[in-house]
Amino acid sequence: MTQELKLAKLMRTFRAHPSSDAPSNPILESWSDAVQDAGWTYLTTGRPDVLLVHWPFASLQDRNRVTAIAKSSARLLAYLSLRLRGTRLVYVVHNMIPHDSTMAWFSGLMMRAFYRLCSGFIFLSNASLVEFTQGFSVGGKPSTVTGHGPYNVDPVAQRPEHKTFTLGFFGRLEPYKGIDRILPILQTPSASNWNLKVWGAASRSDYIKKLDGLCSDRVDLRVGWIEDSDLIRLAAEVDLFVFPFRTITNSGSVVMALCLGRPVAVTSTPAMLEMQQRVGSDWLYLLQEDDLETSLKDAAAWVATIPRGVADLRSRLVSWADVGAQTVNVFRRVIHGD
Repeated sequence: MTQELKLAKLMRTFRAHPSSDAPSNPILESWSDAVQDAGWTYLTTGRPDVLLVHWPFASLQDRNRVTAIAKSSARLLAYLSLRLRGTRLVYVVHNMIPHDSTMAWFSGLMMRAFYRLCSGFIFLSNASLVEFTQGFSVGGKPSTVTGHGPYNVDPVAQRPEHKTFTLGFFGRLEPYKGIDRILPILQTPSASNWNLKVWGAASRSDYIKKLDGLCSDRVDLRVGWIEDSDLIRLAAEVDLFVFPFRTITNSGSVVMALCLGRPVAVTSTPAMLEMQQRVGSDWLYLLQEDDLETSLKDAAAWVATIPRGVADLRSRLVSWADVGAQTVNVFRRVIHGD
């Protein structure tokens, strides 16, 4: 056996799903880079030793139920084929069940089948692990709790100074994001000097129609893909990013907003409490579900206490080097059966 073949045999390989060059979420590329920095090789073709899965069934959100069932079933068979040929599946648990799935029963069925195929799990928070074990079982398989690494963006230079108070929201415009819950608050007398910028892509025309019906002339609703330059411009124009999620476990949008150096108000959940403990209550405000209107107005007052200027919060997040090391540790354990 040649030296090259010996080295190839010793080299450990992985691939990410979705692909690490997918434009939908930059976390895919950052995570894959971190794993490569930790010594593993990204395999673009052929069978990898490990498949790192972030979102296993995006098709479960398809509004056409026949299409959702067909595509998701085909994807599950692809996972099964890889597993039977020796590839280990490691799942990064962003959420338990895909958000706004058209068929909760089918989503649960598919996810349970997928979990059985997994050899290991990576959780983004301790709350994720707790939530997962309430409905599913890790079953003694290798797992770890890491965090969400920082996005590769620089904080915006300065928070704006103006007479009006501007809220911002970005991300996919889906019902679970809850943006429709704060639009009526802008109509209250105490919010008369508030503006709201809502920018993001959408797949549901019915929800966009609902949002459009709730918007006043103080709401800037822009539906479409957001480029990095658009996001930076948005951050430079807002006083507070707000994410009034109906349901959420972990949120890349919250992390992105913090990396851009803007204060954030987000629905209080165990995972968001963990995030607040990591980055500090001076930059992350937890909205209370039982009185969202009062809580949001308290958040607006809280923003006034934050010093203006450049705020680089990226160092408060878990480093990608740590994420890569923890991920590779799980990879080794699933390969060697630890």
